[in-house]
Amino acid sequence: MHGTEFRNPELFVPGACAIGSEPAATWDQAAWMATVKARVEDPVRLAAIRRTGLLDSPPEEAFDRFTRLAARMALAPIAIVSLIDERRQFFKSTVGLPEPFFPARGTPLSHSFCQHVVALREPLVVEDARKCRMVCDNPMIEEGVIAYLGVPLALPEGEVIGSLCVIDLKPRAWAAADLTTLKELAAMAATEIRLREDIRERQQAEARLIDLHRELVRLSRETGMAEIATSVLHNVGNVLNSANISLEVATAKMQALSTAGLGRVADLLREHTYDLSGFLGVHPQGRQLGAYLNELAKHIDSEQAAAHGEITELRKHFDHITEIVVRQQRYATAAGGRTEILLVNEMIEDALCMNAPSPQSQHCRIIRDLDPDIPPLPLDRHKIMLILVNLFRNARHALADAQPSAPNLTVRTKLESPARLSISAADNGIGIAAEHIARIFEYGFTTRPSGHGFGLHSCAIAAQEMGGSLQVSSAGPGQGALFTLEIPTGIEAV
Repeated sequence: MHGTEFRNPELFVPGACAIGSEPAATWDQAAWMATVKARVEDPVRLAAIRRTGLLDSPPEEAFDRFTRLAARMALAPIAIVSLIDERRQFFKSTVGLPEPFFPARGTPLSHSFCQHVVALREPLVVEDARKCRMVCDNPMIEEGVIAYLGVPLALPEGEVIGSLCVIDLKPRAWAAADLTTLKELAAMAATEIRLREDIRERQQAEARLIDLHRELVRLSRETGMAEIATSVLHNVGNVLNSANISLEVATAKMQALSTAGLGRVADLLREHTYDLSGFLGVHPQGRQLGAYLNELAKHIDSEQAAAHGEITELRKHFDHITEIVVRQQRYATAAGGRTEILLVNEMIEDALCMNAPSPQSQHCRIIRDLDPDIPPLPLDRHKIMLILVNLFRNARHALADAQPSAPNLTVRTKLESPARLSISAADNGIGIAAEHIARIFEYGFTTRPSGHGFGLHSCAIAAQEMGGSLQVSSAGPGQGALFTLEIPTGIEAV
């Protein structure tokens, strides 16, 4: 047999693998136990055994098969899968182990034969423990452990974490076939342990990926909402610029409205108070006063109308700001992940309003092809608006970059089936190159110098979270783009 054998303990030399050639006087039990302690307590080995997750784990049929087979094939009354840490041996599986060791599922290292297997890193063969210097003082002998055959349980990295052993209650000369069988079973048990560790590492990696994905979704959603807020602020800023222009024009007109003419008329009338009829009828200035007042009244009316028009425009601008803010607040207070009964076409109008520079803007023609028969649907207000605002804002940028002669954005809503809603946004803007189509929803991908690649990515994630999809198509640069959102409606088909 290949292993450390103990027929005649007086001939054993620690570390030798065959019946040896050294006299008994060379044996030093204290030195050997110091070696055992050092190898058992090796931090790398202890880390390896803890990574398996088997310490203090419940009995499992997979390991019980190994001990049953080992006991049956070696014709031994006891078989154990033993794991060794720095203070004890833990029995992962046992067959035939008597009280009180079976319920405890382990012993201190002082009672362990298997610790010597860990230290030797090779099989240990003991025919009669009472005559073996290495283990003759082991308390388990008093419990009936006489013959022992143990082989290492080694991980692929080489760390020995324990032993698969068989025990007899009487002296026994173990056969070579017993050792061969035990080695095969130990290799199978080590493979089982490795596979479990691989599965656990994979599960941990998957859990980390899930956590990272959730964090990415959260960050993307926050970024997407920041995009909406930025879009709203940008549009409010545009309206405020228009309002400032209207205010400046109105102010200029009011400043230009001169009242000096009225003051001069008043002075003339006061000077001729006592001869007013003669002044108006005979005096050249008096005779022209009526026509002058008439022209002055027309001028004042004209300037007043112009100022009123600018003030009206100013009021419209501020009304538009109010409308944008009110609509934005409606969605800012909506919690994501919660469905509400919503009108899709109204949400389209809200999103368009948030992206419209001003109510009078003619820079882009909006073509609405909205299905009037779409019923109120249970949808996630937050996610739908996140997608719509991003799509409409991107379309506006695409049109601004391309500057077509007749820029337009076509928005369509359609029930593809009772259970499926389609929302599309098509523009005749700058378009998308073929090599960019496949990457358009990637995190961090963007073709705009000022972009960051979060918006469309967060939209794609939001669509997936609703059980739907966001798709894009384009005939190429300068040919515009079509984005289509498809989501389930929650309505069962009849």
